[in-house]
Amino acid sequence: MRRSNGAPQNVSRASCDVVKVAFGLAALLSVLLNFAVVVLSPLFQLACDLEEPGRAPRPPRRLAERLGPGRGRVSEAWSSLEPVDFDSLRLLPNSELEAAARKAPRWLFFGLSSVHRKQAEYLGITLSHLFDALGESTDTGLVVHLADFDENWVFQSRDWLRNAFEDEVQANRLHVIHAPERLYPAKEQIMKNTKYGDPPLRQWRAKQNLDYAFLMWYASGLAKYYMQLEDDVQVTPSFLPTVRRFMNEKVTGDAWVMAAFSKLGFIGKLFDAARLPKLAEFLLIYHAEAPCDWLVWIFIDAASSQPVTAMIPQDLEDEFNQRESAKKNPNVVLVLVLLVLLVLLVLVVAVVVAVVGVVGMVGMVVVVTEWDMMGLV
Repeated sequence: MRRSNGAPQNVSRASCDVVKVAFGLAALLSVLLNFAVVVLSPLFQLACDLEEPGRAPRPPRRLAERLGPGRGRVSEAWSSLEPVDFDSLRLLPNSELEAAARKAPRWLFFGLSSVHRKQAEYLGITLSHLFDALGESTDTGLVVHLADFDENWVFQSRDWLRNAFEDEVQANRLHVIHAPERLYPAKEQIMKNTKYGDPPLRQWRAKQNLDYAFLMWYASGLAKYYMQLEDDVQVTPSFLPTVRRFMNEKVTGDAWVMAAFSKLGFIGKLFDAARLPKLAEFLLIYHAEAPCDWLVWIFIDAASSQPVTAMIPQDLEDEFNQRESAKKNPNVVLVLVLLVLLVLLVLVVAVVVAVVGVVGMVGMVVVVTEWDMMGLV
């Protein structure tokens, strides 16, 4: 009887031990997995940079120094777009409607640039969704830059947009522009001058700076605010009310240069339209120095009394040198990744084996205890 009274306590104690051991091993496994993620993240980042040598995930820290001494003051460069008149860029609407738009600026204009794509065209779908999201709002509009050098595509797109969005054009809510190729540097010159490590196939980022420069130059004066978008973005119906509420509640009355409504590159970046001419000049002058989503932070530093890029890590030289070094020793990175993965696999297997072994041993103790209760031991 004494033996049977103590047996249930042994079974309960054994079960508690199983739970404790299981929780302990699970916690150990969690710690090991978190450690592996921390160790592997930089290696995976470096491996991705090898696959995309021209990728620029982070903005530069000391680019402002490169654009300063020896390259002229920023303020001295803000005049080279003056000879570009709006008539030389505008495709839609006519000059009378454009003049009327500039006499009565709206609250917000969106700007986007588009080029010919062989696989699919997004521009029509994007504009339809944007106008649907804007609804009947009469204080907003869009400027589209047809930034391809294929003149046939440009004029076909202009005619299509004029017919498909006739109401928006007549209401001064849609403007279409095109900067002719003669306003751009030669392609060979862009490839020669680009500083940020892009291979020839990715030199479009330098041209994109120029596309945006002409777009912003034209858009200045059409509205109080300007937001940069792309021709393949989709916005939610609540997007415009959210922007309007934020600008009215958080921004009005404060000194600011840019408000960001998206974390993606240059998408969703909103500016006071009064700053557009200077920003356009900045992108034009330094188009070969860095991508637009990096240059804008340097522009903010130049236009603000409180620099914001002091804590942004990794300047262009460090980024480029890191990629060049990794390309020379790609096997080292791969070996490190495989080694860490192998160590992680061994640790996981060891933990699983330990859990199975402990559970099996405790299970045997429980069985033996039950046998003892029945007097079989």
